[in-house]
Amino acid sequence: MHSLATRLIAWVLGATLAVMLATFYIGFIDNRENLRRDASERAQYTAVALVNDIAGLLRGVAQATRTLGAVVGQVRLDPDQTRAMLRSLLATDPAIYGAAIAYAPDAYPGGADFAAYMHRVGDAFRYLDIAAQQPGFRDQPWYREPALSGGEHWSEPYLDRDLGGIDMVTLSIPVQATLGGAPRLVAVVTADIALEVLRQRIREKVEDLDVERKLPVRVLLLSAEGRLISSERLHEQLPALQRDSSGVFTLPLAEQAALRGFEELRVLAARMAQGETASQVLVGLDGQTREWMHFRPLSATRWSVGVIVEEASLLADIEAAERRELALLALNLLLVTLVIVVLARRITGPLRALAQAALQIGHDPLAKVEVPRAGADEVGALGAALARMQVDLGDYLEQLKSTRDAKQLLEGELSAARQIQMAMLPRLPAGGSLVEGCEVAATLVPAKAVGGDLFDLQPLADGRLFFLVADVSDKGAAAALFMAKTMTVADLLGRDGTDPAPLLEQLNGELCRDNDACMFVTAVCGLFDPGSGELRYSNAGHNPPLRVAADGGASYLELPPGGALGLYDGREYREQRCVLAPGETLLLYTDGVTEANDTALELYGEERLQALLERPRASAAATVADVLASVVAFAGTAVQADDITVVALRRSAPAGTRHGYRMRGGVEALHEVAAWLDATLGAAGVDDALAGELQLVAEEVLVNVINHAFAGAPEAS
Repeated sequence: MHSLATRLIAWVLGATLAVMLATFYIGFIDNRENLRRDASERAQYTAVALVNDIAGLLRGVAQATRTLGAVVGQVRLDPDQTRAMLRSLLATDPAIYGAAIAYAPDAYPGGADFAAYMHRVGDAFRYLDIAAQQPGFRDQPWYREPALSGGEHWSEPYLDRDLGGIDMVTLSIPVQATLGGAPRLVAVVTADIALEVLRQRIREKVEDLDVERKLPVRVLLLSAEGRLISSERLHEQLPALQRDSSGVFTLPLAEQAALRGFEELRVLAARMAQGETASQVLVGLDGQTREWMHFRPLSATRWSVGVIVEEASLLADIEAAERRELALLALNLLLVTLVIVVLARRITGPLRALAQAALQIGHDPLAKVEVPRAGADEVGALGAALARMQVDLGDYLEQLKSTRDAKQLLEGELSAARQIQMAMLPRLPAGGSLVEGCEVAATLVPAKAVGGDLFDLQPLADGRLFFLVADVSDKGAAAALFMAKTMTVADLLGRDGTDPAPLLEQLNGELCRDNDACMFVTAVCGLFDPGSGELRYSNAGHNPPLRVAADGGASYLELPPGGALGLYDGREYREQRCVLAPGETLLLYTDGVTEANDTALELYGEERLQALLERPRASAAATVADVLASVVAFAGTAVQADDITVVALRRSAPAGTRHGYRMRGGVEALHEVAAWLDATLGAAGVDDALAGELQLVAEEVLVNVINHAFAGAPEAS
């Protein structure tokens, strides 16, 4: 099974066989289903035909009987007229076995009790006086039921032993007339139908259907109460059912079936007795034969007709057709096998030669291998493609070598650029203390080999700390170059202790110069005095820093307005101030923190960062480490989309140290001293009354010093 020819033969034969079998199976199922549907339709058509035929017969009997009743209601016939009327009725309708006119008490003229009956005897008619022979005839169901209900009544099948001695059913119609100003019963007229007449009518109809539809059917005719009227071609399956001497069932068929344990027949007979119309598949009384049955009611009599068709009679044709289809299937499979074997050998021969050539090319792509060419078909095209591939493969290997060398060179350059960029960032001492009283920590994680984030921390000669955190637009090498320019200019400006707002204005001017790429920088910078805790800061479109209290709790600083750097020259920036108490931490960061996303593209967000910092940390380094770890854990396996920079400044004043403040010269600086003194006294726990007195003393002293000691040098400090 390893050769292509063998697998081609196996797969094509398998697929062909599967298609053929599927087609055969689908056709088989469709044929059987169509036959079942056809059987059901035939049974329905047969039942409808039988119902219509029997209904027509019964309608004729009912119409003749109603006509007789109409005459009796209008005219009181004497015995001779009655005999003549009954004879005329029987002669007119051969379906009627016998007919009767039974007057109600006191309804016949002269008060006589008169009831006459005439029935067939061979080709003659026999007349009987029912009143004389059966004085209690009014207690019989054929009289009592219509007399009480006032409507027509079809009796259950019965054996007339007293009069005709045959199985029959009787239609009884009450006749009413207005006597003494009120309607009352005058008489009951009847018409008897011999069951044998119905059975013969059904037999004839079934024989006609056998010839017309070529379908042997069996018929079940039940009365309104479910008693068997006719069971054409079913007698052989109902041998155990109890009958009376006339052959009429004494119990309804459902009860007989229940007594014999025929549950399916019991349910079927019960449904027919209820007047349902339905089709049903059932197993015959022998427990093996599958049959289709359709039953429907006769509306006039509430009888029910069922037509049964055996499955075996339907399957003979399809079994013969299936044998023919199986023979054709085998012949088709043999022919397909021969064709596939020949084609497979013709196709796979040239392919084996091409495979050998491809194997040689694989061992040595640059070797000269003779590729066989076989015709102008697909195999020939494959040979031409293989020859072309040999040439292209050599060219590709040369290009691949050049690309690999260039990639290695680029990776080396990017690695060097990353080292240079990281070297531009300030190096923090082991303890994190650049100036006395302030602990600092920082980290920068670029998203690519080089990034666009930067931070700067410079201790100044007066003990203050200059800080800057910035984020360059875009990523990669272009952002790294713009970052280097920003870092260089900011570092130079920060060394001079330039105030934050002027520094951003000068930095913006430098970055706007020759910025054809329209890159920009967001930044926040400031000056921090650890001794007084004073924080002076300015903003250029950057994320707001977080202020973390010593005992827990974090809040975002309110930033002054200011646009990004590098876009519009001449922008003005504002400065804002606050005082950090001992133990408080200032956290600065870039949007790589708050805009980090997880695999579901949910952002880390400012609320999550603020919630993380609600708990105080022991050091600035711990704060930075916790923030970075939280962002990494949140992102999970998601790719880092932006550079991440985190810087923390923590004011730490040793116990017992004296607080000092270096103020600028000039009266306008008094409010700065007042703010510092208020924060210092508050941190020391001085009450408000004493703090107010100390503020007044300080103000008096400083005013005297400014006016007298530095009157000639307002810029001194």
